[in-house]
Amino acid sequence: MQFSQLINGINRLYILCCDRRSSGYVFIMLLTFLISCGKHYVNNPDSDWERWNLKGNVKSLSEVKFSESGKYLTTILFRENGFVSQQASYNPDKSLIRKWVFKYRNDNLKDKLYCYILDDSLSYVSIYGYDSRGNVTSVITDKSDSTLNTRSVILYDNEDHKLKESVYDANNDIVHETSFKYTQNLLTEEVQYDAILNQRWRQVNHFNQQQMIEETVSLSMQDSVLNTVTHAYHDNGKLKETISFNSDKNSLSKLSFAYSETGVEIERIRYLANGEKGEMQKRDYKYDKSGNWIFMSITINGNLQDITTREIVYYE
Repeated sequence: MQFSQLINGINRLYILCCDRRSSGYVFIMLLTFLISCGKHYVNNPDSDWERWNLKGNVKSLSEVKFSESGKYLTTILFRENGFVSQQASYNPDKSLIRKWVFKYRNDNLKDKLYCYILDDSLSYVSIYGYDSRGNVTSVITDKSDSTLNTRSVILYDNEDHKLKESVYDANNDIVHETSFKYTQNLLTEEVQYDAILNQRWRQVNHFNQQQMIEETVSLSMQDSVLNTVTHAYHDNGKLKETISFNSDKNSLSKLSFAYSETGVEIERIRYLANGEKGEMQKRDYKYDKSGNWIFMSITINGNLQDITTREIVYYE
């Protein structure tokens, strides 16, 4: 899978996180999205430090999000080579929401993923298979009792483009299948089919001259347009604006984004369908000596929405 798919997924998270109820969880959601991806989802960064834009040799990161219902904690442990070994999130009463434990091969490719829930009980184990080029070709997910839950088989072309992903259940019956098409190494179409290979949905991407997604069109199982989202970018490649249209090409919503000189988001504005500003979200940061943010506050229309703090420990 190409880098454009990662960008597309992140853009969807941006849109989702504009909801007041989810805005404070953007960091946790983004980490969870990236953690679930195999090597082929990104342009093969040297480590998770690079992937998450962390500076220095970070050993651990503890993030506390303060909300009306209490303090939500997320902890992340890194290996000395920069890859994540564990991530966990907790409720205000300190009960576990979910924990992931990662095991790696000698070449730093992910070997197994263990997921724990509730009282730290094992929920499932995912086992990864690769080809000689380091692409994920299979993901076998077992239940906590070691019985098969799902199996994914992934096919690539000679240029490492992901062509097809098939998901099977415990009886080896197909659950769904997703196909991918490319033009000049850019993902231009993604189609998912159900168990009898009827189309569930289709997504078409159009790119600008800088090879960044300019328009995404989502289509139904009947191949009728559901919605269209356009994307505009700042000169540095950061997302500047997204506009969502319905099937009648009427504007549903518009989001605009502004960033600091260091590249972190500092402002997000949601516009109403009539073009008026509906909500302005601003973010303020404080940084440690290594340049990683350790404090973030979010205000919406001038009112404090939430505060997130980080404690970062570095390898010596």
